[in-house]
This record gives sequence, C-alpha cells and structure tokens, in this order.
Amino acid sequence: MRKLHLGAIAAAVAVTLGGGLLLTGVAAADPAPATIAVGANAKTECDTARERVVLPVFVENRHSAKIDLRVTTAYGEKKVSLAKGERFYQRFETGKSSVPAGQVTWAAYDWNGGKAIYTTGKLPYAALSCTVKPRLDVKAIDTDKDGRLDKVVVRNTGGDPVTLRIAGDGFNQAKTVQPGETFTGTFSDRVNFAAIAAYKVVDGKAYYTYQTASV
Repeated sequence: MRKLHLGAIAAAVAVTLGGGLLLTGVAAADPAPATIAVGANAKTECDTARERVVLPVFVENRHSAKIDLRVTTAYGEKKVSLAKGERFYQRFETGKSSVPAGQVTWAAYDWNGGKAIYTTGKLPYAALSCTVKPRLDVKAIDTDKDGRLDKVVVRNTGGDPVTLRIAGDGFNQAKTVQPGETFTGTFSDRVNFAAIAAYKVVDGKAYYTYQTASV
C-alpha cells in the first residue's frame, strides 16, 4: 500500500471527502500586539497674574505593570517612570501670551520580563490668548491734606511692559514700565485730578486703558 505524506499547510485548504463533506483548515492568525492602557488629557489655561498660557498634562498608568513614560510638547518634554496606578501631572510653561491649537504626544514603554511593549498617543488642546488690557494700581496722594493732588504713584500689575503716561498740572510725561514697577507723577498743588493712560502691543495687537486719579 502506498503511503501518503502531507506537507505543512500555511493557507486555507479544502478537502472533499466521500459523501460530499467539506473540511476546511485555516492557519492561525498572529495575535494582536499588546498595548499599554493609560488615561490622559491636556488643556490650555491662563496664568492670570502673568498673562501667560500654561499647558497642564495628565497621564495615569492603567497598565498591569510599571511603565516608562515620555511626554513631549512644543514647550518641553518630561520622562518619568510610573508604577501601576500612578499618575503624572505637569503644568508646562509656554512663556507666551497666546498659543495656537496643538497636540501633546505621549509614549509609554513596558520592558518587564525582557519583552518590549510600546504605545503612543496624541492629546489635542485648544488655542488660547491670555492677554488683557493694561492693569494698573493707582495711588493718589494729598500730602498736605488740602483736597488736591500732590502726586500719583502708578504700578504696572499686568504681565507685560506698558507705555504709561501721567498728565496733570505741572507734569506730563510717559515712560515704559515693566511688570511690578511704578511710575510717579508729581504736580503743583493746584491739581484736582490727573489723567493716566497706558498701552501695550502684544502679538501685533494693541491694548489700551485710561483712567483718572483724584483725592
């Protein structure tokens, strides 16, 4: 009797047997690659004191083991290791008054047991502007208490340099004032009020404010 030798089957094979029964063999598919589960988000926010945009990024390790994480933004990157269930949070400083919409990229690695697992993703964030009109702290001073101004001290409490003008009887001057700095106008003792104007230009757009000071 002749013996029939069959080779390895790598594709689907159909063999018709007596009685019309059809048997089909299918090669096993490769398993889906393992991935790393994380929870993550990013968003733009204003640091109102400095009028600058910050970019907080949050990532939680929902994988079954420790991971190595890299977070990459247009304003810097961070590498950390996170235990199972551990969370990463950082507010990236953009240093800018306004930013366009963009994406943060995260990449997670698991090297446990000599087997490498790698997963990456992107976190979109919205465009944002934090610039406002010049902010001023104005102090009107009547040294001799006669009901009229002797001087005005103006402090720039905003986040950007401003061009500041103080005008009153005997004083009309302008000066560029940095954040936190002051500018003082001193008048003759006949002034009932002083005019204070400030402007700045940020990203090609002008911002202006005007107010008066009196005792």
